[in-house]
Amino acid sequence: MIAAPTGPRRLRPADLQQLEAAQSALRTGRVDDALSRLHSLQVRNPSHVTVLANLAMAQRRAGDAAAALATFALALPQPDAPAELWFNHANLLRDLGRSGDAERAYRKAVVLRPTLHQANTNLANLLSSQKQPAQAESLHRTAVTAQPAVTSADI
Repeated sequence: MIAAPTGPRRLRPADLQQLEAAQSALRTGRVDDALSRLHSLQVRNPSHVTVLANLAMAQRRAGDAAAALATFALALPQPDAPAELWFNHANLLRDLGRSGDAERAYRKAVVLRPTLHQANTNLANLLSSQKQPAQAESLHRTAVTAQPAVTSADI
């Protein structure tokens, strides 16, 4: 889940509570409750990146990849779209077999936040599966440097 921004695009207190309740519902497996809350939030905050990001994740958990892709398409152009959003989008694309699109999204996540070890690791794994070992090794090393406790790197 992606935390709500604290800058000028802040949610109203009641909407922030609704977002927190939706995130709690997702964490506890109440996907329908989360979707209901997030759809309601989206009506009042149609371009809020955090609302859209959490809605996309809920849609994905509900098994609606098409809806999740459409919601990611609304969220990603936002100027405050965080690296985690690009990472989550890349994971969905990878799972849908869209390797080229996933690679581009992972790269965007890494550009936005070079220390996001999960994005580095997943991009490295993707490149490794595409027979690009030199790039994969470099990314695995970056991931391990960013998060020394990561042991899944295959260097």
